Amino acid sequence: MKQPNNNHKFNYMNKHLALTLFSIFLLFSCGSKKPATAAEVAPEICNCFSLLEKDIVMKSLITGLAESDNPDQQLKQDLEVQRLGGVPEIINSDIDKLSRAEDANTSSGACLKNMEKKYKGSFDFKSEAKALELIAELKKQNCLFAAGMLNWKWKR
Repeated sequence: MKQPNNNHKFNYMNKHLALTLFSIFLLFSCGSKKPATAAEVAPEICNCFSLLEKDIVMKSLITGLAESDNPDQQLKQDLEVQRLGGVPEIINSDIDKLSRAEDANTSSGACLKNMEKKYKGSFDFKSEAKALELIAELKKQNCLFAAGMLNWKWKR
């Protein structure tokens, strides 16, 4: 009686194992991203918020929030001063635009959503530490409107 060729089965298993391991390697190497730095992300955030900034009349109120320890309170106070000496329609229009900054139906919101998709898995936009790092980088790159918007979002 002829002995089964175990060597053939062993080679077949080795080829399958090698293919499986290679497939797993490809899956993980393509799926994992190199962590993005705040310096890489900041120019894109700045660009997204510049789409909103061009439509805001009272830009200085937002840029002033970049350095504030209590941006929500500062904005309320600054808006009250503007209401006393300003035009209510402009103030209300700016507040409406600012409240919709992240709405995907606006140019700034669509830009931010696309950027979040681009950096998904490589930059944690929900991390306070990353947000503060990003705010510092935006200030360093003199993008004070975006820095003010993010500071307001994180410190309210």
